[in-house]
Amino acid sequence: MAILSGGDSKRYKQKGKLIDKALMEVNTKPLLFKIVEDGLNNYDNVIVSLNNNKRKKKYESVLKPLLKSDNVEFVEDDKEINFIGVGKGIASVLLKLLPKTSIQFIPCDRPYLDVKLLRQLETVKEGVTILIYQSGLIEPLLALYAENYAFPPLFVFSFDLSRADVFIRLAPRIRLYNATEIIEMNDLRSSFFLNVNTPRLTASDLSLEKEKYFLPKSKIVERKNLEPLDSIDLDGDPTERIHHLIEREHFFLAFLVTKYLFRSQVFDFDLFSYYVNLTLKSEYEYWMEKNIPFLGLHALQDLSHTFQNNVSNEIDNEIKTLKEKIGIKKK
Repeated sequence: MAILSGGDSKRYKQKGKLIDKALMEVNTKPLLFKIVEDGLNNYDNVIVSLNNNKRKKKYESVLKPLLKSDNVEFVEDDKEINFIGVGKGIASVLLKLLPKTSIQFIPCDRPYLDVKLLRQLETVKEGVTILIYQSGLIEPLLALYAENYAFPPLFVFSFDLSRADVFIRLAPRIRLYNATEIIEMNDLRSSFFLNVNTPRLTASDLSLEKEKYFLPKSKIVERKNLEPLDSIDLDGDPTERIHHLIEREHFFLAFLVTKYLFRSQVFDFDLFSYYVNLTLKSEYEYWMEKNIPFLGLHALQDLSHTFQNNVSNEIDNEIKTLKEKIGIKKK
């Protein structure tokens, strides 16, 4: 299990001072310790993902006196990866651990969640397992990566991508569990999967653990097979590579190839614009057809961001509509 704990907690203040969510006290001990301890009770090893050495030393000094196990490893973000934010943390852990083991990610600020439930989730060949609500919202930070996850070509890591769903959009297979049904079937609090939104926690705030959880039948979204791409071959007609990816339903990877070719000055702006529109609009339609509107929203947001918000009113309105449908309030 890998715990994502590299965030800055900028929204959490007490008496005007920033609060490190990972070190918030729960029953006189840090919240991060609770997550680590729960992880050790359900997994052989626990990884604590951090964004820098300063945070690593800080968390080690707090946790090590409390831990009874040596099966905890602190992993800093890989400086060779250009990803930013939580995307960098996820990418760093994946590069370090795959294909040795499957990896269940969990953020450090989920005190209501019983890790035992995550242990019951099943992997999917070469892909990612995620939780999705009835509204279409997904939990990209609670993703389970199979040990044989089909890794994207290394050029992907040269982009400053930040979203946690990057590797989900790149995965050839996705297993989906309905989070709304899990909550209803097990009579759980609606906050069970949510992050903490208060600077103080007490034992009564936490969900009661169960011996076993009932899970609904999962659904698998599977794309057409794609041979491994270790590099981008610029010989010949590069548009053939993009159309091949589109035919195999790997739209987001086709978009990243388009960006790579434009950055390498193989594509002029007109060709770049054409393929950005083609790949991201196709990806949007794909995810909407698969009833995963959260990923469809991100495809449209990438389209808008690429052209610095200079997109049609139709695209802008659809972004607003999807946010309302899914329940996303922030920009």
